[in-house]
Amino acid sequence: MSRLSGKVALITGASSGLGRVGAERFAAEGASVVIADITDGDEAVEAIDAAGGEASFVRCDVTDPSSVENAVNFAVESYGGLHVLYNNAGVMLSDDDNPVTTSVETYQKTMDINVLGTMLGCKYAIPAMQQSGGGSIVNVASFVAHMGAATPQVAYTASKGAVLAMTREIAVIYARQGIRCNALCPGPIMTPLLAKFLSDDAKRNRRLVHIPMGRFGEPTEIANGALFLASDESSWMTGQSLIIDGGITAAYVLGVSRAIGETMVAAIAAGMQPTLTLNPLEPAATMTAYIVQVSLGDVPHGSVAYQTIFATGLMLLLLTLLFNIAGHVLKKRYRQVY
Repeated sequence: MSRLSGKVALITGASSGLGRVGAERFAAEGASVVIADITDGDEAVEAIDAAGGEASFVRCDVTDPSSVENAVNFAVESYGGLHVLYNNAGVMLSDDDNPVTTSVETYQKTMDINVLGTMLGCKYAIPAMQQSGGGSIVNVASFVAHMGAATPQVAYTASKGAVLAMTREIAVIYARQGIRCNALCPGPIMTPLLAKFLSDDAKRNRRLVHIPMGRFGEPTEIANGALFLASDESSWMTGQSLIIDGGITAAYVLGVSRAIGETMVAAIAAGMQPTLTLNPLEPAATMTAYIVQVSLGDVPHGSVAYQTIFATGLMLLLLTLLFNIAGHVLKKRYRQVY
């Protein structure tokens, strides 16, 4: 039996990109799909019909309450109910930067589409779900909602943080009414939206360096996550965020944990006095602790004490390099191949 058999799903922003891939995936699993988008979605409907699925298109501006209400009514009137809302529509504008340079217009447009659009979808879909006996809401947030972005995009990050908070609130309110609400938090996915920001290899590599798996995600991988949240397979899951980011979040959490944990252990064990001694019983400061101690003090710029920060950092780099080279040599010499 198909995972969404007998269910009606409304997907915003589904004419292209992640939304379209999700619509095709939902339809392949038996859902009657309503594609709601401000741009024409007839091509997406034709593709689903050709594959043996069932879909319809309704024009919808997610920032317009009457337009969203009309889309929900269209789904109910066309298929007899509503069981899944996939709030996928969103924007990440090219001039979204830091708080100083980002225009008020860019910030407001981002919040209107990403946050208000999500709220309006829930506002009109929830009563329809209640009449249909319950349902599942999938709100698209982002991994940046948990940890911020590596490159400045203050409006987008703020909007996705709001979506995540809204998701948790809705989940708690309607948990006893058979309506689940979860957030899907993708990492960088190779879509036309992301491609606009990867105009050259330098920009591409700057983003790839943060991804432990070494590649961008594929739209089908996000669609599979959305399918899980929409289906009864996640029936005891609500108010949660499903992060699909190639390991980015885990890497940052691990990095912070190591930086705090290992540095604190070394500082407590060694001490904070910059003493040069070969006696392991004498208290001494670690190199990193010394750099922090000096840089936070009232040391004049260009003084000898100031220059020692860089000398210590260089020494730390060289020692780390030597240890890595030694480890590599030992591994090659004593490694046994079975």
